Amino acid sequence: MSSDASSTTPDDSIQRMIHMRDEFYTDEGKTLCGLNRILVNQISKALRESVQLLIWIQFTLVLPAMLVFVCNLYNFLTLVPKLVPNADFPDADDATLARRKNYGLGILFGLAVAYFLLTINVLAAINYATGNIYKGHKVSFLDVLKALPGLWKGFLITTLWSSLLTYGALLVLWITASLTLYFSYQTTNGPFIVVMYMTTLFLLLAFVFVSTTFIPAVTAVANGVTCFEDCCGLKAFHKAMALLEDLWLIAFKGATFESISIRLVVIEIYMLSGFTGPSELEEIQLWTKLLVGGVMVLMLSIYMQASTMYWSLFYITCKIYHHESLEPRGSGQYERIVLNEIDSESVGERV
Repeated sequence: MSSDASSTTPDDSIQRMIHMRDEFYTDEGKTLCGLNRILVNQISKALRESVQLLIWIQFTLVLPAMLVFVCNLYNFLTLVPKLVPNADFPDADDATLARRKNYGLGILFGLAVAYFLLTINVLAAINYATGNIYKGHKVSFLDVLKALPGLWKGFLITTLWSSLLTYGALLVLWITASLTLYFSYQTTNGPFIVVMYMTTLFLLLAFVFVSTTFIPAVTAVANGVTCFEDCCGLKAFHKAMALLEDLWLIAFKGATFESISIRLVVIEIYMLSGFTGPSELEEIQLWTKLLVGGVMVLMLSIYMQASTMYWSLFYITCKIYHHESLEPRGSGQYERIVLNEIDSESVGERV
């Protein structure tokens, strides 16, 4: 891991960008499926050309974040049954039980904060590295670490807004569903009750769509905006919405696949906790659980890194699709001039 960042010459970098942009301006790139295939190909190229950098990011940033996530989830599943008011603890008095609950909640809160901060590091590092790979630059892991402090504030604000939007949608669902069910109990009109329950079901499905597909897709593109365009928060979300125009289908497919994958992993972790399924799960030896859990954490961290790279490249795809030049922080004047010329020529050719 060298501290000196080596990079290609400006001419090589520009030629690389021209070649990559040409792929998006082919007949294949004009279709949604074609754009998706090109995205996967770009991830493969990035993996081949920047293996050392991505390995450093994986084992120093992504893997610790995912380890904290799995530990927090496991502790949450373990603690929930103990927080039930009628839980039976024959070996503990009230004071001991209260201390156990406080310790458990403290650990959960600490791990949640740690995962949140580590996730910001992961998003910033992978987006920054992907942007430099796209430009044709070779940067060391040390260069990525040096760039992180300048990205923390923007990603912190954008991530907080993403969480606020998600919990805001949940609050709207809860209030609306509560009012709907309340009014349904105030009437004996059968058809009206059916309409009320169908409305509640529709709202639930709408929340599932918004929280697992819409918000993650917009947030992923907003992360790219935060990294490359020096704006964050609501401004980044507004810009992301504009970039996603005509590309919503690809975004929804990616977000849906990611959501399903994450939930399958959560189910597996829940099964490993020994609280569901056959009683034999409780008899599995500790080292076996640790081994299976370790493999799961490693696979999940690799998936997290590939997924973040996918969304970072998807942001670049949106920029190219709308004929906007990509200007990562620190891009030189020479590159900006040539990129603008390329975009002008591309617009003229497609018109």
